[in-house]
Amino acid sequence: MASHATIRRDDARATSMSPGSTSRRRVLDFDGEPSLEEMLDDPVIQAVMAQDGVERQEIVDLVASIQSAFCR
Repeated sequence: MASHATIRRDDARATSMSPGSTSRRRVLDFDGEPSLEEMLDDPVIQAVMAQDGVERQEIVDLVASIQSAFCR
């Protein structure tokens, strides 16, 4: 039978707020939408983009073109 680790909410917060754990701290203290740069810096997003063959600059250019179309 596989053993499963149980982490209490307080333990998870304490761990994520420890020094050197800035990415988790940023997520926990987040009060709004992440910037495009923050999303593109996320390792999970990067892995999905790599799997799909999508380059970072393609996303940046796409968002910029959409922004310019709406701001005319």
